[in-house]
Amino acid sequence: MSNTTTVQGIENSIENTLRNTGGIDNLMAMETTITIQKVFSVILGILAILILITIPLTVLFELCYMNFPIIREKIDQAVDEHGGFIKRSLQMTLKDAMKAIEIAETNPDGPSVMTVYLKIKIKAVFIAMFCLMLVLYGTDTIVATVSGWMKGLYDVAVNFFSSIGGF
Repeated sequence: MSNTTTVQGIENSIENTLRNTGGIDNLMAMETTITIQKVFSVILGILAILILITIPLTVLFELCYMNFPIIREKIDQAVDEHGGFIKRSLQMTLKDAMKAIEIAETNPDGPSVMTVYLKIKIKAVFIAMFCLMLVLYGTDTIVATVSGWMKGLYDVAVNFFSSIGGF
């Protein structure tokens, strides 16, 4: 039997490893790091779920506010009657919709309320989803995706210019 297959050999191997790697404190630090990582993973997962639920609900609420005058009237009435937290939360939630309505009403010959709202909201949704992707997938995946897009754009440009004799 070799030295590592006996119980005494295994104990000696563990003692040597602990002596060479800094002792039990090193193992305890690794276990603590793993525990902290698990806690942060759960917190980030909960935040991601909240973002994925909140954005569509906010957009739905804003679309109802813009497209149904009865709802708009009731919400405006609630904002006027109540102060403090209710007023601030409704105004914060409906900020983009209110801005789109204001822009569309000041320029009757301009784009519709929905077009203005889309221009306002698309930026916020893209930024939120980009941040969410950073949190969930990390930067390596994003760099690989963006570099793939850039390579695809480069290939399209090269093919286009070579077909017209530019390259």
